[in-house]
Amino acid sequence: MNAVMSLSALKTKMGAAIPERIGSIINGAHRLDESPESWDILYPATEEPVTRVIGASDVMVDEAAAVARRAFESGPWTAMSHDERKKIFFKIADAIDGAADDLAFLQTVETGLPYKQLRARHAARAAENFRFFAEIASGLSGETYTQTGTHLSLTLHEPIGVGLVISPWNAPLPLASMKAAACLILGNSCIIKPSEYAPLALFRMVEIMHEAGLPADALQFINGGGATAGARLTAHPDIDAINFVGGTQTGRRIMANAASGIKKVGLELGGKSANIIFETANFERALDAAMLAIFSGNGQQCLAGSRILVQSSIAEKFNAAFVQRARICALAIHLTRRQKLGRLFSRRTGIASWTTPARPQRMAIRSLLAATRPQALTKDILSSRQWCLHVRINPAFVRKKFSVPLQPCKLSTRSKTPSRSRMIPISVLFLMCGRMICPRRRA
Repeated sequence: MNAVMSLSALKTKMGAAIPERIGSIINGAHRLDESPESWDILYPATEEPVTRVIGASDVMVDEAAAVARRAFESGPWTAMSHDERKKIFFKIADAIDGAADDLAFLQTVETGLPYKQLRARHAARAAENFRFFAEIASGLSGETYTQTGTHLSLTLHEPIGVGLVISPWNAPLPLASMKAAACLILGNSCIIKPSEYAPLALFRMVEIMHEAGLPADALQFINGGGATAGARLTAHPDIDAINFVGGTQTGRRIMANAASGIKKVGLELGGKSANIIFETANFERALDAAMLAIFSGNGQQCLAGSRILVQSSIAEKFNAAFVQRARICALAIHLTRRQKLGRLFSRRTGIASWTTPARPQRMAIRSLLAATRPQALTKDILSSRQWCLHVRINPAFVRKKFSVPLQPCKLSTRSKTPSRSRMIPISVLFLMCGRMICPRRRA
């Protein structure tokens, strides 16, 4: 296995600078006010400290919400025409493209994801999100209804007020940019509250947005813990709508906080995804798809294929081929073209953090962790219902066999979190959400 490049070596290679401390951005000003909350961001590959984050105090959270409220009620952003906002969005997209190297670097040192993937996908997607919503908003229009001979009803699309975007640690750039762009383009003001573990890239993105012409009061950036700044924001009376991407338990708490103000809430919670592979599948393409599904993005994403359901007749062959592929999957030096996997985000999300009721299962996990190469888990563990329901967000999967076509429907939906199923018949990978496509045999 290749040695891991140190943080200082990465910074030298990229010619990049990382601020020693970051705080919040309120009305365009960088704020490092004294706060009872502060913590280090760690580089996942070596656990070296990257920067120190200063969390926002309650006073700062209230100030940010008040600025966002005033921006919506009397600021220049809401008063602009759509064409004016659209021009600024295109400037933001171009500026993000121009800073893509730096944004990808910042996200790789805070998440452990491979730089190549972040540069080609996440940073590019962040820029494209602003172009997409600038264009899609141009096509929004109201409708009219004639109810009686004397009345005409009109529907209009109007901004709702202040939107709160709470982004996850595993894909902060593409997801936060998507939600913020959708919020801002219609004239709303916005507050971004990043994951406390991955704020660096988003901090820079917000700076870029302001530099590109977005009014300072239209977008605020608040660092802080979920139980402190996050909880205060979700219950704040100046917040009108909330979008959260993250864990199911946190989503429940956000809904409870938002209920008192009857806020609009959009939740994208952790998923449990299944790859369902029939004997009539194109074997090599199904193998490629299963590898991509679990290892893409380090396997630390809600749509990772963390359960692989294989028809019994090809199960052993598929398992052997999959393990062989996993053995040669490159865990290479950061910023190299050969790298396919990065380091796990933190010990909290690693295999060692799994808990299962049975001691033999825990022992098997320790054995797996001690190995220098990927191993297949034992049959008893693979069939464990606990494992099927509770595999966490990391590059590990549960394999199960099925015999009849309808059986995987039941297996793939037995989960305590939302599911996304991939059905793989013949030679085409179908990305599914709870629907079954029955396999067809080759002629």
